[in-house]
Amino acid sequence: MDLLLDEVTNEGEVESEETVFYLKKSAMPFRIGYKVYVKDGSSVYHVSKDLAGIYTTILVNGEERLNAKRKPISCIPEYSFIKDGEVVGTLKKRFSVAKPEFYGKIYERNIQMYGNLWREGFDIFLDGKHAGIVDSVRMPWADCYRIRIYEKEYIDAMVMFGVLCEGLMHQGVTE
Repeated sequence: MDLLLDEVTNEGEVESEETVFYLKKSAMPFRIGYKVYVKDGSSVYHVSKDLAGIYTTILVNGEERLNAKRKPISCIPEYSFIKDGEVVGTLKKRFSVAKPEFYGKIYERNIQMYGNLWREGFDIFLDGKHAGIVDSVRMPWADCYRIRIYEKEYIDAMVMFGVLCEGLMHQGVTE
C-alpha cells in the first residue's frame, strides 16, 4: 500500500506518535519539483509536478508511489489519485466563503481537509479521525512546509495531500 515507516526514518525507530516531513521546492527543468525531508535534512521523497500543475508524482528512489491528476478545466479544484494505473481516490473543493474545505476518498476512506481562515495551514481527516496537519515553518536550512502525519498506514497519501496543500496555500485557493 504505502511507504512503510521503517523506510523513511533514519534507523527504523519510531520516535513519537507523529511522523514529520518538510516540503521544499527544488529546481527542475520544465517541471516544478519538491523534495520531502526528515528533520535532519535527509531527502526521503522527490515530487514532480508539470508546469501546468495538472500532474503530480511522488517518487522514492525513482519508483513512483502515487500520482495526482488535477481536472484541467474546472471552476472548483478537483483531483484524482492514481496508483499503479488505477484510480484509488478523489478530492474536490467544497464551496466555502471563509475557509477552504476539501472532501473525497482515498483507498475507500473518507478525506476531509479544512484550511484555516488565513490559509496558512490545513487539517486533514480520514474517516473523521485527525490524520495530519500541513503548515508553513522555518527550518535552519530553508523556509518550507511541514507535514505532520498521524495515520502512518497512509504515509504516501498524506505526503501527496501535503504537496497539494502547499500549492493551495501558495495560490490562496483562488480557483
